Amino acid sequence: MRASDRLVDAAGRIAAAGGGLAVADSEGRLVGFLSERDVIGAIFPPYLKELHHTGFLTKDFASLLRRAADAAELRVDSVMVRDPETLRATDSESHAAEIFLHQAPDALPVTDSDGRVRGVVRIADVAQSLLEACGALRG
Repeated sequence: MRASDRLVDAAGRIAAAGGGLAVADSEGRLVGFLSERDVIGAIFPPYLKELHHTGFLTKDFASLLRRAADAAELRVDSVMVRDPETLRATDSESHAAEIFLHQAPDALPVTDSDGRVRGVVRIADVAQSLLEACGALRG
């Protein structure tokens, strides 16, 4: 995904991939990360993060749709996380699990030693891999 992409296009790609997508420059180097939470954050007013009861939103769905329509045209670089936490392609699953546990992201970009994007790892991928490794040890 590119920093200049529209948020509506990026959101569709994130939904298909799950978790989030790395944002790369023309040389494939990581410049940011866009998660599902970043997309929702662009639609909802920032003060809502502080509120515990947001049921009033369902009573004014038209306003929410107007905000979503405005957010749809935003550029990815206006919403993405710059300089995100990353995993290196050579990092262990236990290192990835530690980051997921302590920093609580849903997904992390994976880069090589030159900072080029190699993929995205989701917390579910790491959990599945570790559980499968456990089963292999028992078997």
